[in-house]
Amino acid sequence: MFFLQSAIILALSLSARITSAKNDASVRVPAYPYTTLSGLHQIQHELAPQLSPKAEIYLPGNGSYKTATTRWNGAMQPDFAAVVVPANTEDVATTVNPATTAVTCVGIAGAGLGGGMGMYQGLYGLMADNFLEMTIVTADGSTVTANDRQNADLFWAMRGAGHNFGIVTSYVYKIYDAIPTWYAASYQYTEDKLEAVFTELNKLNDNGKQPRELTTYTVFANNPSVSDKPIIILSLWYSGPTPSALPYTRPFLSLSPLNITSITIPYASLAPAIGLDPSSPICQPGAHSSSFPIGINKFNTTANRQVYELYADMVGKYPELKKSVVQFEAYPMQGVRKVGEGETAYAHRGDGLLV
Repeated sequence: MFFLQSAIILALSLSARITSAKNDASVRVPAYPYTTLSGLHQIQHELAPQLSPKAEIYLPGNGSYKTATTRWNGAMQPDFAAVVVPANTEDVATTVNPATTAVTCVGIAGAGLGGGMGMYQGLYGLMADNFLEMTIVTADGSTVTANDRQNADLFWAMRGAGHNFGIVTSYVYKIYDAIPTWYAASYQYTEDKLEAVFTELNKLNDNGKQPRELTTYTVFANNPSVSDKPIIILSLWYSGPTPSALPYTRPFLSLSPLNITSITIPYASLAPAIGLDPSSPICQPGAHSSSFPIGINKFNTTANRQVYELYADMVGKYPELKKSVVQFEAYPMQGVRKVGEGETAYAHRGDGLLV
């Protein structure tokens, strides 16, 4: 077997203009970190130790960088951030993997082009619904502007299936005032409460009709300090004051959870509380999680019991899976369903639940 050595060139600099929903003020911000000095430092000092001894990294200013980035067509010379010369197949996987694996800590563009579900969607719709304009490089090398007036068919396709039609180099995006106070509650249950928990979740969600301010996440996870078997952890996140959230917590409190935690937090503390801020372990360079969701509109308690038993069995057989989870997400759909089924390429506006 022969290993064909070639350079992997890290390129592309994106930017976004953020536009307020209330005024026309906007600001353009970088969306790809490796074109900054700190990003180049990150490549050299965080990627290099993961590569084999014979692999090489060339940064701007290095003579080999110039040689490696010389193209046959000088008229279309892009700005490359760095060059990685792998020495073996593992080096290739190490270099490419962070750019190709489904990750938890995403930005606006990547998630939004595919639809983009989130805790604000009951109020403001999907991330894709808030794009106002994009600058796109298409497959033939053309640079086009797409919005409701220019290249409207491409703009339709980019909102929901955008990863297939071009490279977005900049975009204009609608933003809103942050809701200042959030309430969060978490309940842990033993597996005998599974059917009762999902029955109450179905009542609450009612095919996406749950309060527009409320999102729930439920997981099967392992906590040996609580139980030898996987437990059920339910988290409720409410964008508003505590008194408004409490009526929705009562059915779950009545199920006698093992542990209860609740907090009221400002919006600025929301991402750290969820574990998705830049300092969170899952968001560190090199860290990633693979997820394989499906969309549904009602939890099937019988199927969920079967999933739980399979998960418990697999974790028992393969201890390395103990840090894995099975997650069930329930979102409000009012804002999502304000946009018609055919108004964008996003094809799952009927699915308020993810498994």
